[in-house]
Amino acid sequence: MRVSDWRPVNTLPKISDPSSIIERLGGKQLYGDDPIVPIRELIQNSVDAIRARRFVDNRFSVGTDQKYPGKVSIEFKELPETNEVWIVVEDNGVGMSEKTITRSLLDFGASFWSSVAAAQLYPGLPSEKKFRPIGRFGIGFFSVFMYSDIVIVMSREFASATNVWNVLSFNHGVRGRGNLSVEGTPAEISNADASTRIKLRVRRDFMDSLLESADAYEVNDGESTHRNIERMLTTLVCALDVRVELRLFGETLTYLNEPLIYEKNADAVWDVLNISPEREEDTSLLEKQKYLFAPIREGDELYGYCGVSLTPYRSLALIKSVGGMGSQEAYYENSPVAGIAEYDTAAANRIPNKLVAPQHAIDAWGKDQIVRINQLKLTADEQESAWEHLGQLVDDIRPIFIVATSEGPLRLDELVENLRAEGGAILPAMGKSGETTAHLYARFPYVSHEFSLQMSDIKFSRFTVRIGEGTSLFFTVSQGKLKPNIKPGVYKNAWDTILNTLEDRNIPFELSLHSDYNVGTYASLDSPRHNLQNGAKIIGAVLEIRLK
Repeated sequence: MRVSDWRPVNTLPKISDPSSIIERLGGKQLYGDDPIVPIRELIQNSVDAIRARRFVDNRFSVGTDQKYPGKVSIEFKELPETNEVWIVVEDNGVGMSEKTITRSLLDFGASFWSSVAAAQLYPGLPSEKKFRPIGRFGIGFFSVFMYSDIVIVMSREFASATNVWNVLSFNHGVRGRGNLSVEGTPAEISNADASTRIKLRVRRDFMDSLLESADAYEVNDGESTHRNIERMLTTLVCALDVRVELRLFGETLTYLNEPLIYEKNADAVWDVLNISPEREEDTSLLEKQKYLFAPIREGDELYGYCGVSLTPYRSLALIKSVGGMGSQEAYYENSPVAGIAEYDTAAANRIPNKLVAPQHAIDAWGKDQIVRINQLKLTADEQESAWEHLGQLVDDIRPIFIVATSEGPLRLDELVENLRAEGGAILPAMGKSGETTAHLYARFPYVSHEFSLQMSDIKFSRFTVRIGEGTSLFFTVSQGKLKPNIKPGVYKNAWDTILNTLEDRNIPFELSLHSDYNVGTYASLDSPRHNLQNGAKIIGAVLEIRLK
């Protein structure tokens, strides 16, 4: 082909069925069946609009009439004549002009706040460092069609006439055409400063799903399921710097939050977490956990109000907030903290990823946690959970380090003394070793999936250290000797804390792996089902630390 035969071709992506794409990427394919999503996304848009107005409207700025001006109102309504359920979300943010409501709002996949239109309408706002909108992907609004076919958007730009409103109606879901009209003040607008009001007619399956989700927030006080919905929404908005109010089916108006909870105290955070002891013995643990609650901050910037979790397998309660919009952590999920904290998100479905706070803010909070932990009388298990969790966030857990051994729980100095006296120790381990590398796990000999050995089950043949079930141990193998792959000066877990401490104190040691070692004898009740009798030898792989 000659060069003269070439001609340009439009290779920009083409979408022949945009409604289908929106349904797939803006609905249940992205968010799942979570009924809180459309409510969350509408509140999020309202909050962004209010935060924007604080920057562009001098009469609405922070510190004028109130520290955090702006309000979001949520209402659930049932029409008695039709039994239809409607959800209404109203705010007094910047509002939307006719151009914004017909273009930017419906521009799927493009965030208004980072657009040219926003820069033209509100010069300087997109580049304002302190303006951090929650919405980033331009998808959230379309989640309303997950459970609703009829959606009515009423809005006016905050600086425009109060009696001229843009009304955009969808009567057949995302696949139907929207109808735009310009009207006088809608009769249902009672707040003179209101700028946007969105109404959804939701299907019965939505309410069923919402009530089912709300059951997880049951308050056990004999009240109606409406109370559970209130608790769920309280969790959702608790970390916002914008006040949110709720009216459920004609009931009394309720304030769901008091901006900003990170400026409050441990009692306020505790109330939002709605923690209640499952057993009487939990009371002491809860009191200790609450004592650890403290803000994570850098100057005036607040990133959370939480404490190191004192439970090994689950956080007592954690609300992960993204831009102030919170989600309750499942009780079975392990987390290094309990409380409320800000997280970033790496995906459009807004699943929390990692703590937003800069590392030096986490380090400062971690030092305070160490002081608080040392002021408490923790059990050995609580102390171990504390340093294991804190080590996930900071580099030095030595001041609170305690480890389980055959001589009982030992602090770092006590451990070093015992290592000196015994000439070393063994660490039960499982894994494999090759010619050049080794990857082991700190673990007692395996019995079965339903029965695992504990320190108290064994009479050890020599001084033994348990450094955390399942802790990964990596080595380089050179001339038959193991060299641990750890970073000097880091004390994040038991393994690097012990070995780096020996290095720091100029105590020479060597490591070796033994595959069939006499760990000790079984010292608990007979278990015929598992072929274990009291006094039986426990043979397994161990990692040996031998002081030179």
